[in-house]
Amino acid sequence: MSRQFEKVIDKLIRLDQLIRMRATGTPRDLARRLDISESTLYQYLALMKRILNAPIKYDKTTKSYFYESVGYLNFGFGLSKSKSRQAEGPEKVRVRTAPKLAEAEFRRKTKN
Repeated sequence: MSRQFEKVIDKLIRLDQLIRMRATGTPRDLARRLDISESTLYQYLALMKRILNAPIKYDKTTKSYFYESVGYLNFGFGLSKSKSRQAEGPEKVRVRTAPKLAEAEFRRKTKN
């Protein structure tokens, strides 16, 4: 995985935290907090909405982004919940595809 992609994932995780706390501020403030441009912020928000299905909205009154429903981003993997795991041998791993889709989308956008 490229270092640049790791930085994007770190920014998305931080963005997710701020959205859950309803502490993003205006888009300009948020971009500054994340040390990215406003246009990059809008690309990240679009990626989160379109690829990761994040229900993100902006509240003009509180001047903050928020999730319409409770949730958070999860860049990782989950273990299957097989009852007879030990009889089957090694645990099966279910890899979430969202990070792979996000990386592909990121690479596609950065080629231009």
